[in-house]
Amino acid sequence: MFNYLFIYFDWSQADLHAQQLIGTGLMQVFGKDLAILGEEDEDVDIRHVAITQSPEPLLSSLSGISIPAEYVDMDYKDVQVFVDPLDGTREYITDKKSAEEAATVLIGVCLKGKPVGGVITRAFTGETLYGIVGVGWFCENMAAEKVQELIQLRDTRSLTRRVVATTKSHGDAKLESYLVSVQPSEVKRSGGCGGKIFLMLEGKVDAYCFPKSGTKTWDTCAPEAILQAYGGELTQPNGQRISYERAEDGGRAADVHLNVTGLVASFRGQRDAEGLDYHRSFCKL
Repeated sequence: MFNYLFIYFDWSQADLHAQQLIGTGLMQVFGKDLAILGEEDEDVDIRHVAITQSPEPLLSSLSGISIPAEYVDMDYKDVQVFVDPLDGTREYITDKKSAEEAATVLIGVCLKGKPVGGVITRAFTGETLYGIVGVGWFCENMAAEKVQELIQLRDTRSLTRRVVATTKSHGDAKLESYLVSVQPSEVKRSGGCGGKIFLMLEGKVDAYCFPKSGTKTWDTCAPEAILQAYGGELTQPNGQRISYERAEDGGRAADVHLNVTGLVASFRGQRDAEGLDYHRSFCKL
């Protein structure tokens, strides 16, 4: 769905139409009172768009999965959905080859201010990873062989390798100093928050460090939920959780949606105890 959309709209319109599509689809299923915060809110008023699409069928991977009662019986007033309709825009504009990894669609779900569900879809390939905290992680539009590789990687994850992903286009002296402090074996510079998380879960990088302002809550909500469901962490560089509290005015204009101190993400797989120490080894502020 998403890659079809991006093929037929130029970059200046793709994210607007994607957010409209996502927002109206969610409201069709859950009602127009659902709190949706998206990167393009100032340019897209989804509340006044006629909803004419039929909802897509339940993702096949969720068929027969038991969902905890806290999710089934949730009050939608406690739910916020964070949408980044086109993460990795710079790569989408300038470098199609890089964009195949970097350009993603992000949808994250918070319950009472905590990320509990997330979706990352690669815009050009349609490959999708999604996770529900306390339930598990799932794949769509992905070859069976690759899914098995992801499962094996999660079960055999090494905590000695330190390949670190970071920004490709927003570096500075502070970032470079931070990277030196975490002692990476290799640094991979690529675009898009969602794209780097996807690379992490594919085993191409082990951590993602961006210890500075620049990302927003719609960049990090979905990745944080997926990592917690899959076997990883996403925090501030000091190890504390990112806040997803509602803005006092209920809107998106306030700086509350800016991740001021940045983020650190890591992937530990099944190794819970050592994995937490592994994550902390990348947290230096």
